[in-house]
Amino acid sequence: MDGSVLGGRYRILKRLGSGGYGQTYLSEDTHLPTHPQVVVKQLQPHVADAEALQVARRLFETEANVLYRLGSHSQIPQLLAHFEQDQAFYWVQEYIQGRPLNFELMPGCIWDQAQVLDFLKEILGILNFVHQQNVIHQDIKPENIMRRYQDRQLVLIDFGVVKQVSTQMQISGEITSLTVAIGTPGYMPREQAEGQPRLCSDLYAVGMIAIQALTGISPQEHPRVPATQEIQWQPQVPTDPRFVQLLNRMVRDDFRDRYPQVSDVLRDLEPLLTLTGSEQISVELDQEAEGVRQQPPPDVASEAQIHTHGAQARISRQLTRWSQTLRLGKPSVTQTPERSEFELGWKHWVAGGASLVLLLGWGLWELQADPHRSPPSSIDLISENPISESTTAPPPPLAPTAAPPPLDMLFAEADAFREGAQAESALAIY
Repeated sequence: MDGSVLGGRYRILKRLGSGGYGQTYLSEDTHLPTHPQVVVKQLQPHVADAEALQVARRLFETEANVLYRLGSHSQIPQLLAHFEQDQAFYWVQEYIQGRPLNFELMPGCIWDQAQVLDFLKEILGILNFVHQQNVIHQDIKPENIMRRYQDRQLVLIDFGVVKQVSTQMQISGEITSLTVAIGTPGYMPREQAEGQPRLCSDLYAVGMIAIQALTGISPQEHPRVPATQEIQWQPQVPTDPRFVQLLNRMVRDDFRDRYPQVSDVLRDLEPLLTLTGSEQISVELDQEAEGVRQQPPPDVASEAQIHTHGAQARISRQLTRWSQTLRLGKPSVTQTPERSEFELGWKHWVAGGASLVLLLGWGLWELQADPHRSPPSSIDLISENPISESTTAPPPPLAPTAAPPPLDMLFAEADAFREGAQAESALAIY
């Protein structure tokens, strides 16, 4: 039908989609100077006789009036016209330039709590207006929520009323009052799947989208509790427990346990929307602290390890003090500049040699005690291997090792090096 003109005014540019309810086309309005683009939806009732066609026409007019009322909201496409041509019915709606929300909810894409709260505030504001008109959308899903390019606002499109009218006109080729399921699996609650949608059925769909945003998982992939059929989910970002409770109530399997209307959800949502920055940080810190508490305690270093590392640290500090003494000692008043330079160079060699001999000696002793391990770092005092929570057995005893040399002996050797270095330095100077 590309290029065809419908209603003597709307030229079809391309087909946007099709389904059991009819066809959808992108068209242009040739009666306006700028030829603005519009969306034309076609319903083909396929009725058998003139009486059935008259009933279909009356139903079509009734639902068109509903769409006219809904279009008065700035975030719902406006119904521009409706007409009949060749026993087919057409709706002409405003074309929304934007992209569907499913582009922002790709698998693995996770929103933070603030983003989801903003989404809920905006979409529930639109839905509250829809429900005040006694209309149930019946097919809320990311593909039917557009983000308008012009102002980045959300726009609710593709109301299920169009599909419902088409279905009622086509069952068995006759007009019927039989109610059938309209919606999308995953976003459609049980009572809607049974053909009995309610206002809270739309709240279920909105809640599922919010959970999808917090988890990065599509609704049908969430497991359910076998006994209650409630979904099991866990937010992947820091989330206020009150917000989790609110979403859980929105998606209850039994509609009697859900929020009955939008205003009830907005009432409980308001305290979360006014959450200050410090309160939000407090929520995140509480959750991080809870995660730390759930981690197993670290292993505690043995007393022998602590003793060994402590001795190494004390010797290192003592050698540092002696090196500074040798390097910073004041030269004699009788020395010449040449002797002062020689003295400083000699003292550097003595201090460095003493430190190197002691550290090498300590490393050799460590390797002789346990040749299969390298000497531990002086700052690695605590083992990084956590104790498993699944066992209460005490840790195995340490393998017997050679006792470390007495600290007095180590300090005595270090003193000898210091005295010898000072004596040799004095002889070299004088």
